[in-house]
Amino acid sequence: MGRVMPDVFRWDALNLRSVLSTISQPVLALQSTRVDEAAVRVPIAAEEGNPWLELLREHVRQVSVEIIAGTGHFSMIERPTAVNEAVEKFISSLLV
Repeated sequence: MGRVMPDVFRWDALNLRSVLSTISQPVLALQSTRVDEAAVRVPIAAEEGNPWLELLREHVRQVSVEIIAGTGHFSMIERPTAVNEAVEKFISSLLV
């Protein structure tokens, strides 16, 4: 495990932007947490800025972002109704 995360970070630094730019299908990004300065995962607020989401908005042509606020990393378990509503909203937007 000691090498995995540095390798993931290295790959992201070298490739992520160009790979994201190749995505041509609509994408739904559900975000509920971020990692703080102490490397602890914390819930995010709907209005909070997020570098990861900004990267998606910048490089993925058709991205929809939904914040599942007030929950932990496993929002699909902790707030299934909110997650299901976000997915249903996204799918409905594709059908119009």
